[in-house]
Amino acid sequence: MSAKDRSLRFIRKSKLFDSIAAFDPKNATTRGEFFLDMPYNKIDVEWNHMDQLHRPFIHQTYHKNIRIALGRDFAVSLTRWGKWPFLITVTDMRIDEGLYYQTLVLAGMIFIHNTISMTDIEDKGNGNTLRLKLEWIIHSHWLLKPMHALLSKMFYKLNVRLQEEDAQVRGARHSLREKGYTFLSDPPDYYNSNQLTNNTVYPDVPADAAIEINTLPMNSLERVTAGTVEFIVQRKKDAVLLWPAACPHEGGNLAGGRLHDDCRMECPWHGLKFVAASLSAAQPTAEAYGFSYKMENGIIQIRNYGRQAIAA
Repeated sequence: MSAKDRSLRFIRKSKLFDSIAAFDPKNATTRGEFFLDMPYNKIDVEWNHMDQLHRPFIHQTYHKNIRIALGRDFAVSLTRWGKWPFLITVTDMRIDEGLYYQTLVLAGMIFIHNTISMTDIEDKGNGNTLRLKLEWIIHSHWLLKPMHALLSKMFYKLNVRLQEEDAQVRGARHSLREKGYTFLSDPPDYYNSNQLTNNTVYPDVPADAAIEINTLPMNSLERVTAGTVEFIVQRKKDAVLLWPAACPHEGGNLAGGRLHDDCRMECPWHGLKFVAASLSAAQPTAEAYGFSYKMENGIIQIRNYGRQAIAA
């Protein structure tokens, strides 16, 4: 849906700097930018931008955050930036597909406006590429202008780090889509990108998908593939535990998470914990996260059966 279809009124990106500078011409206005070309899908980069719940886990930022309001096209939060001794109101808005505005006010004295754009470009050497571009405008009383250069440098370094850290998220989802995975949060918006529900839709496993238990070492977490779907399997003395390797929430790598209470796997992207499907001689069948399991004579048969509501 375009900005026109939503009847949204906004200052165009090309006119933002001049509009803000003209609004308060006696004071200082500075601009900066950062861009990065990447091989990922636009839909995953947009979801990654709107998914605000990954930031404490992937970026170790925004640990203290209050969500004031949230809608499909906007989010308003109160947060801290690092150890600075003041609160920051952050307003995020989706203007159109691949175009986002973000405003921050530091200590009530420095206004920062970020524009985030995502544009498909053609790279003749490497095929289609997505260009992510961040442009920021810093505005304040002229006495605070010496801080602009420092803030702009901080923003640039921050974006370098954030994009490097987010590469694991975008790359993982890009890879999953190539294997036939989809997500119920498509197309993403600020609301569904921040819901802690199971959104991963797994591809069908082959009709003969099975895991031979006796070949697996005891107690270790092993990755086993059935068609294009990977599972994490732990063979124990009296039971076998199984999880899908792609997190049921949004596809995070559960193999990179931590095991809690011997049966709950924590996703490294959002900190959600998922209880394993447990099979034993006394209970040889189980259903979890869209799969059914049946253990017989040292073989576990795997089938798709639909989806199941969120775990732990």
